[in-house]
Amino acid sequence: MGKEHKQQLTSRQQNTLIPDDVIEDILLNLPVKSLLRFKSVCKSWCSLFSKPGFARANFNKRRCNNHDSPILRHCYTQPEVAETIDLDHKAEPKKLDWPFRLSEFAFSYRFYSCTDGIFSMCWFDGNTISMFLWNPRINKYKTLPTPENFEKQVEYIGFGYDSSIDDYKVVRVAWPNPISPAPEFRMQVLNVKSNVWRTVHRGAPYAVDIITIDSFSLDFAPIKLVHVDGALYFVAKKTTTDSTQISVILRFDLAEESLREVSMPPSVTGDVCDLPLFLEVLGGSLHLCAGMNLWVMKEESCWVKVLEFNGIVEKLRRPLCLMRPLCFTEAGALILLDFITRDFHVYDTHHNTVRKLEVGGDKSFDEVILYSDTLISPSDDH
Repeated sequence: MGKEHKQQLTSRQQNTLIPDDVIEDILLNLPVKSLLRFKSVCKSWCSLFSKPGFARANFNKRRCNNHDSPILRHCYTQPEVAETIDLDHKAEPKKLDWPFRLSEFAFSYRFYSCTDGIFSMCWFDGNTISMFLWNPRINKYKTLPTPENFEKQVEYIGFGYDSSIDDYKVVRVAWPNPISPAPEFRMQVLNVKSNVWRTVHRGAPYAVDIITIDSFSLDFAPIKLVHVDGALYFVAKKTTTDSTQISVILRFDLAEESLREVSMPPSVTGDVCDLPLFLEVLGGSLHLCAGMNLWVMKEESCWVKVLEFNGIVEKLRRPLCLMRPLCFTEAGALILLDFITRDFHVYDTHHNTVRKLEVGGDKSFDEVILYSDTLISPSDDH
């Protein structure tokens, strides 16, 4: 082959190369499972996938898909029971690969919430309590300092992303004495980059909203603080001027670190004698399960009723207050979890039918958390 022909061939090969920015744009649209598999293709791809900017952009590209349905279920005292399942695609349960060393004294742990595929959790190891952020998909974690009197009082732990400073924040809502008529309400915030706790609110007139039904405490209830669009929402109790207790929805803005009440949907009174109120994030939007109805917040304090459960209570033969909405499937069905039996049910909202969803694996779990697959590392600068 002559020199001139070689030069022509080299020129032709260069013309057929795909530009790097086009390749990156294609990769940004791929699911995390594929990207992890492609890390071994070449060093440049492995390096690209490890960059915080790529991980964030990949997540933002795919977050418009509102039908992700992988869940993590676990038992507080049995780490070996923790596993992930994709409910929509009927994948087999997968045991978690713990990055923590399990000593003989590790007797309990708890997941508090999940944002962008990162879980906030704590680990009880003998007399020591450790707090972590962990992305099980990439198996990376960050150790957090434990706040004062941690787990010695009633408290909620939330976790969310503050885009105004490109940082995650862990939020703690604590009631040192929830039985008291005037409990000392306190909110603390930890910026993940600085890793320091600070108090932002103290003494607000709210109390813990312990969910009970017929004197049965629902410890298996949904996550207490839910994250939507830069804010954390939770249900609390408030004593009115006439000494009546009512349930209220509170919104904590992660950027402003301000706390305020959000209006209830029409016909939802907040009376503590009514059925309990559950907040969930379904399809990326804030939903409220109140009585026999499911509401979605379309914009600030604007609620729209999306479902009435009257037709399925008889089919389930369970009180609706013992059922937790988990997620929507790609087909638009709603997956429900039975608090007591740990069974999953699929409610076809179009045909008003319900069926039990057969899920393999161990049923001796205490909690279920919905999450998203991401490459975002809790230990990176974001």
